[in-house]
Amino acid sequence: MCLVFLLDAGSGHAGTGEPVNGAADVTLHLTSDLLRDLLAERVSAFNAYMDGQLTVAGDLRLALKFGELVRSLNVTSPPR
Repeated sequence: MCLVFLLDAGSGHAGTGEPVNGAADVTLHLTSDLLRDLLAERVSAFNAYMDGQLTVAGDLRLALKFGELVRSLNVTSPPR
């Protein structure tokens, strides 16, 4: 499954499928389990990236901004 987050200044949406214009500025490849752990802040994106669990294609600066967005959500989830 491919999750798509279209983020723009002041707006955005999320869904599944392919990017609207067919090309993304940055693409993150990770498992759904890793995404859950990142959102719950059980693992850091930096460590996942360094361990090879998270790969980035495209603009690394934008990937870092996605990390800022995740931290600002302050998502909590029950332990696995």
